[in-house]
Amino acid sequence: MNLITIVIDNLRADHVGINGNSWIRTPNLDALGKESVRFTQAFPESLPTLPVRRALHTGIRTFPFKNWIPYKEWPATPGWNPIPEDQMTMSEILQEKGYTTAYITDVYHVFKPGMNYHRGFDEWHFIRGQEYDQWRTGYTQKAPDIDTVFTEKMDRSSTTARLFPYYLRSHEHRMHESEYQAPKVFTAAARWIEENYNQNKPFFLYVESFDPHEPWDPPQYYRDMYNPGYKGKEVIQPLYTEKLDYLSDAELKHVQALYAAEVTMVDTWLGYFLNKIRQLGLMKDTIIVLLSDHGTMLGENGAMGKPAFCIYPALMDLVFFIKAPGQKPGVIDSFVYNHYYFPTVFYLLGEEIPEQAEGENLWELVEGKRERFVDYVTSVFKNWGWVRDDRYIFISRPGGSEAQLYDFAQDPTCKTNITEIEPDRAKHMHSLMLKDAGGVMPDYNVPWKYTNKWSPDKK
Repeated sequence: MNLITIVIDNLRADHVGINGNSWIRTPNLDALGKESVRFTQAFPESLPTLPVRRALHTGIRTFPFKNWIPYKEWPATPGWNPIPEDQMTMSEILQEKGYTTAYITDVYHVFKPGMNYHRGFDEWHFIRGQEYDQWRTGYTQKAPDIDTVFTEKMDRSSTTARLFPYYLRSHEHRMHESEYQAPKVFTAAARWIEENYNQNKPFFLYVESFDPHEPWDPPQYYRDMYNPGYKGKEVIQPLYTEKLDYLSDAELKHVQALYAAEVTMVDTWLGYFLNKIRQLGLMKDTIIVLLSDHGTMLGENGAMGKPAFCIYPALMDLVFFIKAPGQKPGVIDSFVYNHYYFPTVFYLLGEEIPEQAEGENLWELVEGKRERFVDYVTSVFKNWGWVRDDRYIFISRPGGSEAQLYDFAQDPTCKTNITEIEPDRAKHMHSLMLKDAGGVMPDYNVPWKYTNKWSPDKK
């Protein structure tokens, strides 16, 4: 049995058709979802990019970032670290069992100096040029000009403004859709399948698409699907903020359209990759897992991007499909975490589940052996904790300050903070956060805005 894992960065669950979205075109995601077991209440055990991947690679929770040591290049993000050397990765374990292993990604964070996320892979293919990847310093046409994609009110002293010219340099020669990031990722994955599918040994292919993470700059015909006729500024890299006054109403609408367009482009090239799997007859003996790492804010609650205190459904709800040969499609609505992926695929491969796995085998839900694993879920993003049960969502600082409590059943967009109305409920939810953290949530006094001059005050 083979395993293909596809991780799509920044993909909002509510922007996928099979999840109820009627205006965004995702035919390939929808088709895969119809053939899969879908987990409709899946959540990240911690955020953002690298903590998610640590949990996926090892099956070990990074929540709540205890004993965190700041990483030099990203010091204000707890949990942003290499995989600990004493933790085995899925690729290392499967490699030892005789699988051919490969990693194809344009997520540049995993290849930054000091990182080691490609451990255990026989082949790794790093596709350069995404977001702030410091790939090219020079240029051949004209100097990058962020004014082409920044509004007058956007801060030119921000980290975004400082690093974004790398992206503009990297793509100055791009002309055809095949030269965009998601097409390059899925084309490389299809090529790898062609070269390795018939080697008479099982394989594990791990594919990551950073898109639809910003920058949101798909070809014009994708943009015209969602906001035709727009003539204003193309804000392809909006700032992470809780204030949207740097965007006009028309610009905000277009930013939302750009994201939708990016999702559709990713879906198109995911379809190309899935068709290659079908052409080679691999569906009968290949497990396919597709999941997102998190979503993003697009103006909801007055926020854009991923400010750490905006741990709302747009950010936290995951896409999570597993298509296993011989398994009937289905829907699981009970709470699950993303790191449950790790023990589940070992079970489906017929391999012994490694002792280090901290999650649950999702097939116990699929096979009806269990109705649910947990009554609530917890997560952490920088210096903000999050708890969700069947009715409420709670967000706060580690010690419980700056609390937000929402009655999700009545207020699904989390607009009304009821902490003062239901203080006992808020206190109870915070106690669940502390319980999962082992009694104490570490407090690193992290500013939510990035700075390279910050050092933590550990408690």
